[in-house]
Amino acid sequence: MEQITRRRFLDETVAVTRERDATTHLYLMLREGGGIGVQWEQPGADHLREYRVVDADGPACPHCVIIEAVVELAPVLPLDMLRTARSRVQYETVLRTGMLPAPAFARQSASRAVTWLGDCHGATGNPHTDADCTEHAAIGPSVVSDPLDVDPVAVLPRALREMTGPIDVRERLRLARDWRDTAAEVARRSR
Repeated sequence: MEQITRRRFLDETVAVTRERDATTHLYLMLREGGGIGVQWEQPGADHLREYRVVDADGPACPHCVIIEAVVELAPVLPLDMLRTARSRVQYETVLRTGMLPAPAFARQSASRAVTWLGDCHGATGNPHTDADCTEHAAIGPSVVSDPLDVDPVAVLPRALREMTGPIDVRERLRLARDWRDTAAEVARRSR
């Protein structure tokens, strides 16, 4: 794993992204312990680089570095302002689950003028390090005892709520709970 400064990491990530213009997918993956993996996927060839980013006073907050890298990559991919802004929210949402966040971007067109799709994946592992800034160190996992017992207005992304509406989502959650409870009752009786 190569140890480099924040500025060099950002510059290198942007430069390699420009060079690899056939890239169809790009991942910025937080590694356990604070490393960052950057993977450019092209037809028939994937390119992965591993980094440990340091500042003058020691290791840099890997969460801040990844979020900053997305902002620097936005004009290169390109990402529209909505996807760029949403990537931080998605990143911190995955961080709240206690998983390792990995912003993921996919080309949706051969044209360089069309914005890329954006998402954030999560991998198992401890996302926190001693280098975390105070803001990211404070983001701990949300404890939800029942994943179907949530308020959709509070947890679902606004775009999804606008597509389906909170009443429809609540009804679907009620149906999912009914199915789950029925399956649990059948399983209990079949013992």
